[in-house]
Amino acid sequence: VQLSASGGIGYVWTPTLTLNNANIQSPKGKPTDTTTYIVTVTDINGCTDMDTVIVNVGPVVPTFAGGPVKNLCRGDTITIGGSPTSPAGSTFLWTPSTNISSTTIGNPVVSPTVTTTYYVNSTNFTCPGRDSVKIIVLPKPFVDAGNDKSVCPGKSIQLSSTGSGSYSWTPSSSLSDPTIATPIATPSVTTKYFATLTDPNGCKSVDSVTVTVHNKPIVDAGPNVLICTNGSTQLNATGGLISYTWTPSFGLDNTSIGNPT
Repeated sequence: VQLSASGGIGYVWTPTLTLNNANIQSPKGKPTDTTTYIVTVTDINGCTDMDTVIVNVGPVVPTFAGGPVKNLCRGDTITIGGSPTSPAGSTFLWTPSTNISSTTIGNPVVSPTVTTTYYVNSTNFTCPGRDSVKIIVLPKPFVDAGNDKSVCPGKSIQLSSTGSGSYSWTPSSSLSDPTIATPIATPSVTTKYFATLTDPNGCKSVDSVTVTVHNKPIVDAGPNVLICTNGSTQLNATGGLISYTWTPSFGLDNTSIGNPT
């Protein structure tokens, strides 16, 4: 605050601790509590007189931005401010104004893409308050659940995800262990599995892999036949789109075709 006295050629102010210069006509004071300043003025004749001025220091609005530091995973949101940020009836102004839901409420939601310090100025019936909170933006872990897979009914297949951290696969009912990177899957129907990877900072990433369960082929080996001793007949199976395997193989000319003799 700017103090000012008049009426003389020499000035001495006390107390001196919170003044920038105690021997000038108009010093600046920066008291931390209500203070009575006394000025002694000397005129041209060497006569002196004193006067006082009281500087009242009002209380600062209690202000808490929620910090000093909070961690945030990239792409997530976080609510800042205190509980409350300032007493009821206060008004707020947050800066910077980017990636923040509102700059004029006590507890805005922020989603910075890089590490950012948010400042809040609060005003009430007393002196304005100010505080800050630093939001450290952490990278999310890399996770890759692999390429989609296929399996025959009743069969199993191993899933394989890459990325360092702790795993949680869903749905888990058809998995050997949903907490490892490479569980064995035995789905009864086509299933999309989600791999959630959590790093030591608590940041999470999700990837998925679909396991398609194919229908079994409908195979028909044909009707039963009757042949004479040392006779032969041609068998005729249908339903195999790729390959056949006949057993027992003894007496067959080819066990890997649909119509062996």
